[in-house]
Amino acid sequence: MKPTQARPRASRARHTGALLLDFSKVRILHNAAIEPVNHLSLRETLHGHGCSVSASTLNRILLRMTRNGWLNSAGRGSPDYSLTAKGCQALNLYRARLKDLVEVLDLQRQSRAPENLTTTDSDMKSYILAFMTSLTATIAFADSVNFDDLKAGAPPQGWTATKTGSGTAKWEIVADTSAPSKPNVLKQSGEATYPVCIKDDTSLKDGFVEVKFKPISGKEDQAGGVIWRCKDADNYYIARANALEDNVTIYHTVKGKRSEKKRINTKVASNQWHTLRVDFKDNYFVVTFDRKKAFTWKDDTFKDAGKVGVWTKADSTTLFDDFTYGSDAKVADTAQLEMDSKKKGSQGEGDDDDDDKK
Repeated sequence: MKPTQARPRASRARHTGALLLDFSKVRILHNAAIEPVNHLSLRETLHGHGCSVSASTLNRILLRMTRNGWLNSAGRGSPDYSLTAKGCQALNLYRARLKDLVEVLDLQRQSRAPENLTTTDSDMKSYILAFMTSLTATIAFADSVNFDDLKAGAPPQGWTATKTGSGTAKWEIVADTSAPSKPNVLKQSGEATYPVCIKDDTSLKDGFVEVKFKPISGKEDQAGGVIWRCKDADNYYIARANALEDNVTIYHTVKGKRSEKKRINTKVASNQWHTLRVDFKDNYFVVTFDRKKAFTWKDDTFKDAGKVGVWTKADSTTLFDDFTYGSDAKVADTAQLEMDSKKKGSQGEGDDDDDDKK
C-alpha cells in the first residue's frame, strides 16, 4: 500500500513544479513588457515572488523563450531581454489560463467535503490569486498585431484604412522576407496627404502604442508613425520618424490640419526596420525611437480615450509590423515629466511648413 500512496504525492509534486515553472515564464514575460530585463534582475524578482529557479534553469528558459520568438535579446555576456509582439500574445494567453485555473479550483473545492480539502489546495489557489493580482497591478492589458493571420492583398480586417486630406492611400497586407515576425507586414504604397490606418476595436486614454516600421521609398517623404487618442481620420495625436529628414517629430492633427510641436534630429535609415513608441498618460507624451528616449511633450488638446493606429505621409512607401498597444504607460513621475516636457527640441525647418501656410 505504501508505494501506491507515494505515487500520488510524487505526481502532485511534479505538477506543482511544472506549474511554478509556468509561473516563472509568465513573470518573465510580464517584467519584459514593462522594461528590458536581464538574468540577475530576473532571478531576484522570481525569488521575491516564490518562483526560485537555478541559474542554469533560468538560462534554459530564456533561451527557449528567445527561440520561440517571445523575447528579443540585446548585448553579450548578460544580455537584456525585451518582449516581442509574439511574447505579448503568449502573456495574454497565460493570463487567461491562470484565470481558468482559479475557476477550476473553485469548482473542485465546492464539490468536495470540507474534511477532504487539503492545505495544498488552499495554498495553491491563494498563490495563483496573489500572482494574478500582482500581474494586473501594473499592466491592465496589452495586445499586439503581427498581421500574419490576416488576408494578403487586402487592407487589414478590423482596421479602418483611410487618409487625412486628399489623395488615395493604399493599405494592404503583403509578405515580406525581412519582416521582424514573418511572413506578413502591413504596407502603405499609395499617395495621399496623410495615409492613416486605425485599429477599430481600441479605446485608450492612458497607455502606449508601439510599432516596427521600415521606410522603403518616397521622393517627398519616407515616413512612418503611430497615432493615439484618435477620434477620426481628422483628429488625433501623431509621432513619426522621417528617413529623408533624419528626425523624429510629434504633432497633433485637428480638423485635418497637422501642427508640429516638438522634434529631435537623429538618424533614420531607409530600408531598415526601426521601432517607434509613445507612452501617454494624462497630458504627457514620451516618444521613444529605436529603444532610446527622444523627448517628452505636454498638451491638452485631446483628453479623452481614443483609438490607436499607424500613419505615413505623401508618397511614402512604408512597411509596418509588430503593432503593440496597451494600458501600461511607461513614464516617470509627474515632476520628472514636467521638467522633461520643458526641454527644447531640435531646431530647423519642419516638414509641415506648408500646413502652417494654409
